[in-house]
Amino acid sequence: MKKSAIFFFFVGSWLFALSIRAQVIFSVRGEKLKIYTFTTLGIDNVRARKNALVTLTDSSFVVAEPKQLKATIETWKSTHGGLLPSADSLQRLFSLRQIAFSDLKWAKINKPSGALIGLFLGGALGTILGAVSDDNKLFDRKDVMLVSVPLLMLIGAAIGALAQPQRKMYTETMTGFKERIQKWRKYTIVAQLQKIDPSLPK
Repeated sequence: MKKSAIFFFFVGSWLFALSIRAQVIFSVRGEKLKIYTFTTLGIDNVRARKNALVTLTDSSFVVAEPKQLKATIETWKSTHGGLLPSADSLQRLFSLRQIAFSDLKWAKINKPSGALIGLFLGGALGTILGAVSDDNKLFDRKDVMLVSVPLLMLIGAAIGALAQPQRKMYTETMTGFKERIQKWRKYTIVAQLQKIDPSLPK
């Protein structure tokens, strides 16, 4: 029973992580573009989900609807030899909208937290240890797995949480929020495309 509970917890956590993973688009040259979404809670307590993070300004998120964004990029690829658009070209292909930081209570990037990643790795390591261990007079493989899996999952979650905290930021102190939110710039579509620099005609 305990073994089954651990198994289903592990599988359920993995499926949850898959549900919030970024969509990935590849170019013909193997370049990778990830479409990250984020969740916000407005000062009116209305939550908006699944906004794709295109870029940041000093005072707002610049966002797009994820399906529209992906479709636009795929259409560009189909007419440009499978290559990704430049950042400037993409921003001219469809309408973008802004969400002002001042309109929010908090914002959270939809990306697995360090704790969740550590949970997976700890569970996987505990499962492997249980599978390869030899039965003896004191413990059999089932006993080793029942002990090692929960223990290593907790240790992994703790280490992961310290290494990479949950990506949720509050606007209680707006100055601090604006400084911290710049850490998300690397997840924006524009920053990724500028890094790839496909050098396509604009």
